[in-house]
Amino acid sequence: MTPLRVLVVDDEPVATRRLSALLGAFSEVRDCASALGARDALALADAFRPNVVLLDIEMPGLNGLELAQHLIREDPVAIIFVTAFSQYAVEAFGLAAADYLLKPVDAARLRAALSRARERLEARTAAADLQALHAALAALRAREAERDGANALWIAEGGARQRVVIDAIVWVEAERDYIRLHTRQRSHLVRGSITDLARKLPQEEFVRVRRSALVRVACIERIECRGDRRYLIITSSGATIRVGRSHIATLRQLLARAVSAARASG
Repeated sequence: MTPLRVLVVDDEPVATRRLSALLGAFSEVRDCASALGARDALALADAFRPNVVLLDIEMPGLNGLELAQHLIREDPVAIIFVTAFSQYAVEAFGLAAADYLLKPVDAARLRAALSRARERLEARTAAADLQALHAALAALRAREAERDGANALWIAEGGARQRVVIDAIVWVEAERDYIRLHTRQRSHLVRGSITDLARKLPQEEFVRVRRSALVRVACIERIECRGDRRYLIITSSGATIRVGRSHIATLRQLLARAVSAARASG
């Protein structure tokens, strides 16, 4: 019988502690380790060499679906996805994974998932699982693109593909050969030009405030004049953005339209 070395990956400490406690009661689990998110998991995986991974799907940065591709390599690894959502993720990835668990996980269901994982390990189907995972990930991306339409961007970041919802973008700035997308939670640095990105964004929702910066109109909290025609935009996320001199006229037009709309609605 194959002894199990289980790695628990979740960005919520409470979830990792609970799963680790459940695993500690199973005699078939020889070793157990936990990682808070994808970055910790990648750092730990090479040394710990798990043969079973309990993997949360929804995590910031590199999500569980993409992390699984990095974890399934030469050594056979059985992936058990853990999710609070029983919708598309389970449907799309149930066949690619050894099993999936819905939160909150109970002991009996976890034991059954481990039993199925061991069967896969002993059948050494890791290579087939990886191919299925790649196919399932492609299917999910196509499904999300169809569902979201033009409301999301897939960007290359950290050796993986990251989905950024356009509605979450507060502002964008150019950094030489890269662009940085700022959301309320974090920023994403990706290779590309701000001109190309501007074509993908809704024209009526973003305003160019200098050659190297775009701001979502709805996120402009206030505009300050610091003298000598120096204007600054303060966003609802707290960011302070300098306005280029050649874009002050555009900004004034934007303010005039906003005032007119406010008077009309009042």
